[in-house]
Order: sequence, then structure tokens, then C-alpha cells
Amino acid sequence: MRQGISDTNETVELLRSRNITPTAPRLKLARLLCGQPQHLTAEEIYRRLNQNGTKISRASVYNNLHLFVKVGLLRTLNINPALTIYDTNLEPHHHLVDAQTGEIFDIPPDTTIPQNDQEFRFRNQTYQIESLQTMLIGRKI
Repeated sequence: MRQGISDTNETVELLRSRNITPTAPRLKLARLLCGQPQHLTAEEIYRRLNQNGTKISRASVYNNLHLFVKVGLLRTLNINPALTIYDTNLEPHHHLVDAQTGEIFDIPPDTTIPQNDQEFRFRNQTYQIESLQTMLIGRKI
């Protein structure tokens, strides 16, 4: 999702550019997701919206997340088969998952990716790479 949207008019235009009717729940959801690159589950998004005083149902959150993915405003990450993670960063990038905390970090696309059992230095921390997954998605030409 486009980061740094600063006002409601920009959010309305973003949704309309994808042929989405800008309802109040969709605007609040989009504003939450546009603030910064994030990796969130639907439950985390639901809780954050409702903590901020927004009254939005789980069904509405789930349905609108699916819609945002369908129109290319969000991506899903399949790190854990039992859990869908929504990624707000639509630019090409890699991910690092902290095996201890579960925290997910965006890695710039030009970063040299280590192999299994190698060390990887990121944000002043050293990670021992335990497993590596690479997924290429393309179309036959």
C-alpha cells in the first residue's frame, strides 16, 4: 500500500483509483495500513482499529483485507501455513523473520542473501540463518 498518505482526500483517491467505494471502515483500514511498512495479521489489524475507537466487525476487516489484496493494495505472506500476514510494502524486497520473536523485517532487494548456516548482519544484529525460502513468481512468455 502506498506509504505516507497524510489526509482523508488522498485515502479516498487511493481507494477510488482501484474502483473501491471509500466507506468509513475502508478509509480507516487504509489509513491504518498506509502509515508505514508493516506486517500484520487480520486479528492484529482488527484489534488496532478497535483500540483506536473504531467500531468495525471482524467480518468487515477480513472482507476488506481480501478486497485490498485482490486489487493490489496489499500482499500476503505465507510464512506460517496457519496464519496470513499482510504486507503493506508493495515494492520489491526480501524478508527476514526473527526465529525467536517472529518479527518480520523488510530487506532491500539489492541485499546479498546468505545461504543456510551463514551469519547475516542486519540493523546492528547478527542472525544465524536457519532456513532459507526463495519464491519466484512469473508467467511463461
